Amino acid sequence: MDIETMKKIVDGAPEWAKYWNTRMGCYTKGNVKYSSNIDLDGLRSQLTKHDTLDLEPADIPHGTIVLEE
Repeated sequence: MDIETMKKIVDGAPEWAKYWNTRMGCYTKGNVKYSSNIDLDGLRSQLTKHDTLDLEPADIPHGTIVLEE
């Protein structure tokens, strides 16, 4: 799944939603983890990691130490 699709899913999620069901193309709050359900908190976490890795040198304040992974 590409970053733009992940952002659309997360941004469109209702407050009650816990998962995005890839097979049905809808949000769910079910307690059962089906293989077609993607955890929205996991998507948010991946997006946060991606956003922090997308920084350009101009985005980093002078004097900041950047640690490579």
